[in-house]
Formats: sequence, C-alpha cells, structure tokens
Amino acid sequence: MWSQEIIKQYIVDQVQENLNLDYKAAGAFSKDGRDKDEKIKDISKDVSAIANSQGGLIIYGVKEFDGEKRYLPEKIDPIDQTIFSKEWLEQIINSNIRPRIQGVIIHPTQIDTHPNHCIYVVEIPQSNTAHQAKDKKYYKRYNFESIAMEYYEIRDVMNRANIANVSIKFGLFHGDASENKHAMNFYRGLKIIIKNDGVQVVNKFKVSLILTNIGWFDDDDRFHTNLIKISEDQGTELKTSSHGQLNGSADFQVVYQSEFVLFPQEQIDIAKTLVWGYRDDMLPNGQYEWAGIARDAKWEIKWKLYADNMPFKSGTVVVGDLPILNYLDNH
Repeated sequence: MWSQEIIKQYIVDQVQENLNLDYKAAGAFSKDGRDKDEKIKDISKDVSAIANSQGGLIIYGVKEFDGEKRYLPEKIDPIDQTIFSKEWLEQIINSNIRPRIQGVIIHPTQIDTHPNHCIYVVEIPQSNTAHQAKDKKYYKRYNFESIAMEYYEIRDVMNRANIANVSIKFGLFHGDASENKHAMNFYRGLKIIIKNDGVQVVNKFKVSLILTNIGWFDDDDRFHTNLIKISEDQGTELKTSSHGQLNGSADFQVVYQSEFVLFPQEQIDIAKTLVWGYRDDMLPNGQYEWAGIARDAKWEIKWKLYADNMPFKSGTVVVGDLPILNYLDNH
C-alpha cells in the first residue's frame, strides 16, 4: 500500500500531525553512545503513546517544518536502511515497551534518492491494555505530543478489554463519475474505516456524521450542493438529511446504523454505502489544489461513534487534511 508517491501526497496536501499521525525526521534514530539511549527512549515513548490512545501511524523519514508551521510535513528526510534496518527498529520497539504491543506493522518504503534510502511507516493498533515505555512511564497522544498519563487514565486503558472498543478512521480516494470524456466529473470519495479494536464481538454500532458547508438553499428552498452523486443505491442502513445555517450555507447529515456484528479486529469501510463524493473538477490541476480549496471552503466532518457498551466517541476532521488511502480505488 505505502509508496513514495503516497508519502509525497501527504506533503503536498500538508496533512497535519494529529492524534493518530506523527512525523519523525531521520534524526529520530541513532546508534551513538548516550544519544542512542535517548533516541530509544523516545521511540518507546512515542509508539506506546499511540497504542495507549487510539492507535495510528508514525512515519519515520519525514521532516516537519520549524517554527509556526511545525506539525506540518516539510520534506522527505530518508533513513539509511543499511544502518537502521526494519529488524533493528522492530527489536527496539519490542524490547523497550512492556507489555509488548501486539499487531505493530512496519512498512519499509523505498525512496529513489539512493538505493539504501527508505521511510518506515509504523502502523500501531490501539491496545487493550496500557503499555509502559522504557523510562517506566505510561504515555498518551495529546495535542500532537506524547505526554505522561494520570493514574485514572492508565486504569481506564487497562479496562478496555471489558468494554467494546471501536475506532473510526477517515481518508479519501480519487473517483471518476464521468459519463464521457467531454463531461468530466471527478470527485474525492470518503473512506470511513470502522474497526473493532477490542476482544469482544460488537453487536451494534452507529455512526453520525455532519459534513459542513457542502451546499446552500436558494430562495425557493431548493438544496444545492458541492457534492457529486455517484450512485442511486443508498442502503437501508443509511439515513441522510440537509440543514441550513444562518450564514446561508448548508450541512449534510449522515447516520449509519449497522445491520451486522463486527468481530474482534474486523474492519469495514462503511463509506462504500455513501453515494456522494466531494467535487474535484474545480481547477484543471485539481489534484494539487484541491486540499487548499477544501480548507478554504471549511469542509469538515463532525462525527460521533456509538457501539454496544462503549462510551461514545466524537471528534472533528478537516477534509483538506485527510490522506489519500488508495489511489486506485474509484468505487
């Protein structure tokens, strides 16, 4: 899945660090004396913090900007895999975090600057217990950083195995609904990945989404939208409505109610039932300008997630900051 092109798109789209995403330059690794110990401590701290939070990615080999634009990716800063191999990183993670995190996947991604250059994308699942870093402390992700957890937070994480634990992840894919070459109809479709990160079967879950500023009502109370309708096949598990705002814009509300169980570690893309996509034909080079247009239009997704006995989760994502999860998926 991961490639140099996908990493570059993160940089072009200026996908900001968040609760589930962390960038690290090549300097995050070291094998030199005292500095080595500090770097190993930081690796254990950052990886365990993501597992203790909602799970996510650490991309080793991407440098952030300095100053006001920190937390935004600046450029690829490749790692020499002959010095720092995948096996070396795997051993650092496994031997310095207690208990060991199950399900960590390291994706080596080749970079064309040199045959030895690569980026390591580390995929970290949300865990069902609390993990301790090398310094004997427990950390979590908060405001783009790894911070020490309070006692009650550690206790709550350790109780995850007793309640349902479902996560949500958003992304985009390039789509083409054109009927012919003279009527281009490009869009960016949503991917909404729901995953059962717990150890119990989830019998029911529900997702409520508000897509902001995607349309307006005219003087005759007719609804107009910047979304493109992709299909007529809206499933019975999906309910939609539109709501006007005082500023003249309109939001789109989507409610998804599951009709099946979700087994442990099973995941689905519920967006396959959606029949709309964000327009991507506003500029000739929309592939490169689209993220800025989406941010200027204040396209956001406000979400709530419910599942069995799990306390509901909620949040807001900026559509312009969402990564492309699969360039080839146009369904």
